[in-house]
Amino acid sequence: MSEETLNYFLEIEDFFCSQRNAPLLLSPIDFEKVVEWYSANIPIDVVKKGIARYFDKINKRKIPLRKAICLSFAEDMVLKSLEEYRISRIGQNSQVQIEVDEKKRKETFISYLKEKLESFVNDSENSVNYEKSCKFISSVLNIIDALMKNEKLSLADLETKLSPLDSELSRLLLSETSPSLIEEFKNEARSVIEKSKASYNPEIVKMIETKVITNKIFSTLKIPRLSILYFNE
Repeated sequence: MSEETLNYFLEIEDFFCSQRNAPLLLSPIDFEKVVEWYSANIPIDVVKKGIARYFDKINKRKIPLRKAICLSFAEDMVLKSLEEYRISRIGQNSQVQIEVDEKKRKETFISYLKEKLESFVNDSENSVNYEKSCKFISSVLNIIDALMKNEKLSLADLETKLSPLDSELSRLLLSETSPSLIEEFKNEARSVIEKSKASYNPEIVKMIETKVITNKIFSTLKIPRLSILYFNE
């Protein structure tokens, strides 16, 4: 892991803990969320803006939260900040334009998923080597068809609905990928971990390894992640 990568984790950790008013390290679950944002190339300032907005929101609550705050709670606000950042880069910043652009981006993303997933399941070789994954993707395609008809669905809502599907597809692809290919990707993951100055907490190390392997499988098979975070037109 490069110095830039390490700084990404440390800066988010420091910022999140300062907002939470608790000088504690990120938990393995929190760390996994940072790994996801880093893998999706989300700028660190965008993540921090989303975290700050989340805490601004909960600080305005009259009733205190009854559970501990973890980083994943801020995901919707990070996604919102990411979309605003993306729009600002192309010179569009009115609220009306943001809403129009979000609708268009949602439709483009869903259409992109549908096209790529159909292409994968229609490949006869994949239906043999990734039988369970293909069956699951077929069910995902039915869900995507329903999502396409829901015009009121926001990007944040879409992400919430797709996230568990992405997790299950990741699990199936990992289970059906050949051991030799898994080992190849695992060696790449170990190379990343060995260069890291981050904690060698076994849970975190395993998490990084799994994330690297999973992303490599999706990329190799040309399957899109079921997450707007990874989508770039």
